[in-house]
Amino acid sequence: MSSRRDTAEVLSSNMQEILEQWESRAVREISAAYGKDSLVLRNALPNFLESLVAALTAQDRSVVLIAMDEAELLKMTREHGRGRAELQPYTMSQVITEYHLLREILFRVLKEKKARFDLSEREMLTSLFEEAVRVAATEFALVLREIQDHLLLSIAHDLKSPVTATQAGAEWIRRSSGSEVTVSLAERMVQSMKQMTGLIENILDTKRLERSDKLEFLRDECDVDAIIRDIIVDMKLVYGGRFEFLSEGQTIGFWNSEFLRRMIENLVSNAAKYRRPDSPVTISLRRSEHDAILEVHNFGNPISASDQAEMFQGPRWKKGARTEKGWGLGLVLAKGIVDALGGAIGVESSEERGTTFRVTLPRRVAGKL
Repeated sequence: MSSRRDTAEVLSSNMQEILEQWESRAVREISAAYGKDSLVLRNALPNFLESLVAALTAQDRSVVLIAMDEAELLKMTREHGRGRAELQPYTMSQVITEYHLLREILFRVLKEKKARFDLSEREMLTSLFEEAVRVAATEFALVLREIQDHLLLSIAHDLKSPVTATQAGAEWIRRSSGSEVTVSLAERMVQSMKQMTGLIENILDTKRLERSDKLEFLRDECDVDAIIRDIIVDMKLVYGGRFEFLSEGQTIGFWNSEFLRRMIENLVSNAAKYRRPDSPVTISLRRSEHDAILEVHNFGNPISASDQAEMFQGPRWKKGARTEKGWGLGLVLAKGIVDALGGAIGVESSEERGTTFRVTLPRRVAGKL
């Protein structure tokens, strides 16, 4: 009997013992495993061990290793990783620990049963376990993200109705009240609800971007000058302070009014949050024959070159040059909108000149304008 076939037979005949020892260790050392039913806890691991047996009995070891991505063994580990993501409160480190425990117990049982396995078999089993850990952890991360995204989208959708109702109520109070104090308070409430609505829409559209890499919407004729003036009125209610608008006047383009407004709101609110208290937010608009050029400027802590390269790619929650909060969804969505409109967005930042976000949007689309 070959060494490899002997190892496979010992593993096959002692599989139940290996699983029992593994389960005993898992419930003691992994908090998420405590109190779980055996069938749920073991998940796809019995099939994983059977796949190890099949790999050991294969005639050509190189074929097994080359074809690992398609092997039944890795199918089992994907199932295990997926199952753990759905079985709260597992973490990725706990999934990895499960495989480390299983490998440790498997080698110990093979040694106790005096299986005749050589160095090449040990290396093969170790490689298979390492690949299993990688696949299970990757699948765990993917499924966990799907679950988190679904939860986030559900919350965002559920929030839209009460926020809209609250905003409508505040609007009614603002229009019908004769008290100056009440009107002022109602205006604050309306702006707060608008901010919340904008955040919800940012979440929903950012997830759309992640799924399709591009936003899609109908275009309409817009005057970006008028949109910016309206935005500044709202921003003064929310942030107070100074907003300066430098414009060449009416600037018409074939874009999308709703998304154009949200893109500019995100840039202006970002500048308002991070400006120095004694300095204004300056919005500049100029036009050429083919483009509209928008610039949003403030003075504040400069953005490092490394952050400039990353800030449109996704949220960054770290201590940085500007703020401990980092970058949120607003800049990601702003870039998504600009890209969908066929434009370009960039940032320049220094201590001396401040920070300027620059957006260039083509005014002519498909022969229009």
